Amino acid sequence: MVVGNFSFQENTVYATERSNDEKIDTQELTVDPIQDKSRTITGKGIPGHYVNFLNSTQREQKGLNIPVDSEGNYSYSLAEGERLNSGDVIIVFDSQVAGGLQARTTVLENKAPTITGEEKTRLNPNQDFDVMSSIEAIDTEDGDLTNQLQIVSNTVDTSQSGSYEVIYKVTDLDNHEATFTRTVIVTEAPIITGEEKVEITENETYSPMETIHATDKEDGDLTSRVKMIDNPVDIAKQGSYTVTYEVVDQDGNRAEFKQVVVVTKDITNFENPEVVKEIGKVNKKSEEVVGSNKEQVISSEKAQETLQKTTEKKTYKKSLNEDKKRLPKTGDSETTYFMLSGMSLVIFGGCLILRRKK
Repeated sequence: MVVGNFSFQENTVYATERSNDEKIDTQELTVDPIQDKSRTITGKGIPGHYVNFLNSTQREQKGLNIPVDSEGNYSYSLAEGERLNSGDVIIVFDSQVAGGLQARTTVLENKAPTITGEEKTRLNPNQDFDVMSSIEAIDTEDGDLTNQLQIVSNTVDTSQSGSYEVIYKVTDLDNHEATFTRTVIVTEAPIITGEEKVEITENETYSPMETIHATDKEDGDLTSRVKMIDNPVDIAKQGSYTVTYEVVDQDGNRAEFKQVVVVTKDITNFENPEVVKEIGKVNKKSEEVVGSNKEQVISSEKAQETLQKTTEKKTYKKSLNEDKKRLPKTGDSETTYFMLSGMSLVIFGGCLILRRKK
């Protein structure tokens, strides 16, 4: 007589058989996880035995006397029209074992794969971008699908600051799709502003940070973080110098700015022999210019006096000519006199003749 006992576990049940010769064998019966889209039920059993299936949720017997092969494997394919629903409890039992041997599992929902990775990525300008970095695709049934990922859209341009998107997609063997959107932000380097050229005289006070300001789109005012990485200015020596400034934002972006400082001679230092010499040259040149200007003024005055006299003579002659035009000529006056006298005599004679006729 064979005596058996068993304990229930999800997916796996063990049974212990005690034979007449007191030999103890541990037998195992398992059922593999089942998805709601699955068309087969598989698992492990006792080689040479038969197993049966029961959907306890639907209260239907699914398969009878399914053989377990010599390797301890069994497999049952659902008939046409049969289907498993998420949440159904499937029981596999082996009645050939004394006391019975059972295993059960709950049908799981066949979910779409999932894509995981960095949802938000920040890049510095012109930084290399690996579009697949940190991205993985996993499916409950099909396992790792990372190598099947597709990039649907990728607008990233690291040469231009801004916000971009990368869209990924993957499809499992059951044609379930999953998508994932990754936001990529290309940061903007800070900006340093200030006077590009500064001129000072020898020994004049020079304040290198006086006009320098730094701003960043993300971090705001960075003036306090500006550093002078090179300042060769010697205010006691004439020449041209270049001061270099640098600032780094929180993303590690760097910005540089160069300011040219020109140190010139101090012409107000009268104790300097060179300055005195230069001033003497300037004074001499001024005297030459003033002397030349005086000669030009005298010459100009003489020319003006000559012009005035010439103008007066011309004006006088013109006045005389106009007077002559207004006075009548002598010959013209005498002719007019005789004509008037003759006409008077003719009129007087006519009047006498008229009186006599009356």
